[in-house]
Amino acid sequence: MVFYCLLAGTGYLALHYIYTAVFKSSGSNPYFMKQVLGVASFLVFAMLYKSYQVGELNSAYSAGIKWVLLSWIPYIVVTAGYIILAKIQGRI
Repeated sequence: MVFYCLLAGTGYLALHYIYTAVFKSSGSNPYFMKQVLGVASFLVFAMLYKSYQVGELNSAYSAGIKWVLLSWIPYIVVTAGYIILAKIQGRI
C-alpha cells in the first residue's frame, strides 16, 4: 500500500510540475524554476517507471519504494541549486 501511495503521489507531483511549466510559466523568474522542474519531471517519470517495473512486476515492493524515493533526487537538486543561486545573488 505504501508503494502505491508513494508512486501515485510522486506521479501526480511530476504531472503538476509539467503542467505548470507548460501552461503557467511567467517571465518574472530569472532562473526559470518552473521550467527546470518541468524538465526534471521527465527524469522522475523515467525513474517511476523503473520503480513500477521493480516493485510491481518483480514483486519487490521494498526495492520499488527505494526507487520512488530515489526519484525525488532531481527535485532536491533543482531546489538546492535555486537556493544557492538566490543566496549568491542576495535575493534571500
